[in-house]
Amino acid sequence: MRKMRGYIDTNSKFVSVKKLEESFLNSGKFLTGEVINPVYSLSALRDLYKQNTYHATCVRTKAEDVLASGYSINSLVDNEVEYDKKYVDNYLNMLKLNEHLKKAMLDMQVYGFGAVEVVRAANNLSGAAIMDIKHVSADTLRLAKDKLRYIQADESGS
Repeated sequence: MRKMRGYIDTNSKFVSVKKLEESFLNSGKFLTGEVINPVYSLSALRDLYKQNTYHATCVRTKAEDVLASGYSINSLVDNEVEYDKKYVDNYLNMLKLNEHLKKAMLDMQVYGFGAVEVVRAANNLSGAAIMDIKHVSADTLRLAKDKLRYIQADESGS
């Protein structure tokens, strides 16, 4: 299990775990279900996907079709260098971005939402180097009641 260093709030600001411990974890709210649970059963959607071959085939095909067109990397500066573009492409291939996007897109089709986690080198600032990109299973992701952060939780919301 990875140690949580913090989270990115809905305003794209990093909030450290120390701040969380002071204001949130010590209050015990995380342990008492302070998340918004989905209005529909995620386990029922997962079961439908697993039990119905035709539905599963359609869901997988749609997810693959969405990603078939690929993605593009656009430079934020005017003097883009071809070497930089190749470096970024190689780096994203090393992180297996396509694999994680495919899983997130499958979640999108099964559950209605999907997510990837961007792991950064530093414990602050959104400009820190990206160390890893991971798929976050949609059936474990919940929106906190304050609507400022997302939390991984089990089906019961804890």
